[in-house]
Formats: sequence, C-alpha cells, structure tokens
Amino acid sequence: MASGRKSEYFEIPLEEGDALKSPKSPFTPRALTTPKTAPASASDLAKKLETASERRSRALQETVEKNEQHVQKVTATVKDTKESTEHKIAELKENLEMDLALKDRRRQQILEEKIGSAKKETEKVKKLRSSLSGTFQEKLKEIEIDMSNKENNRRSILLSVKEACKQKIDHVSEVQSRRSLSTSAQEQE
Repeated sequence: MASGRKSEYFEIPLEEGDALKSPKSPFTPRALTTPKTAPASASDLAKKLETASERRSRALQETVEKNEQHVQKVTATVKDTKESTEHKIAELKENLEMDLALKDRRRQQILEEKIGSAKKETEKVKKLRSSLSGTFQEKLKEIEIDMSNKENNRRSILLSVKEACKQKIDHVSEVQSRRSLSTSAQEQE
C-alpha cells in the first residue's frame, strides 16, 4: 500500500497462464464434470443406488402422507363448513316458518276482529231496522187510523151537510107549497 492513500488495491497479472481460473463454471452441469473419485466397485454402486431408492421411496412416502393429511384436513373443513351451512339453513328455515306462522296467526286474528266488528255492526243495523220497522208499522197504522178517522169525519160532515141541505130543501118546499096554497086560495076567493 502506498503511503498517503487510504484505499486498497490489488494487482492482477495479465499473463495468459495466470488468467482467471475458477474450479468450475456456474453454468456447467455437474454431470459433465469428471468425478473426483470413481466408485471402487459394483457393490458400492449398488449400495448407493439402494440408498438413493430408499431416500426416493421415503420422500415419496412422506409426500403421500402429507397429501393424505392435506386431503383429510380439507375434507374435514369441507364437512364442517357443510354442516355449519346446513345448520344455518335449518335455523333460517325454522325462523322463516316461525315468522310465517306468526304472521298467519296475526292475519287470522285481524280477520276475526274485522268479522266480529262487522257482526256487531250487522246486529246494530238489524236492531235499528227492527225498531224502525216496528216504529214504521206503528206509524203506518196511526196514519191509516188517522186517514180513516178523517174520512169518517168527512163523511159525517157531508152527511150532516146533506141532511141540513135536505132539511132546507124540505123546508123551502113546504114554504113554497104553503105559499102556492095561500096564493091559490087567495086567487079563488
């Protein structure tokens, strides 16, 4: 490091042999690189294959178990949701039926009250009609009696006038016949 400078720096040689070398490229697949140690025998290879298949089967078994647990959990959740939905539906249906029954009872009660009120009014009208009918009949009888009394009075007045007129006529005829007798007697004398 140079004195007076606060930054550090490195020297990079530019020779071809010392060019940048990395143990492996990040893009190079592992299968293409040469293995550091080759398997010693077929039995080692068989053991490695066996352990790999065991790991694979264990991983597969774990995945199957996890999937089964997930399916059971989802099935339980769906079942719980379905039961709660059915319970809510039954509760709503029950509430609706109770509301409808209550409204029906109230409607029936109102109709019965209206029917009772109409019956009372009908009874009042019948009583009034019967009292008016009785009064009407009485008035009709009174009118008939009054008319017959007036007719009888008129007849009796007419008869009395007729009698009086007859008496006057008779009296006048008597007077006339006396006069005619007295004038004929005076003429004969």
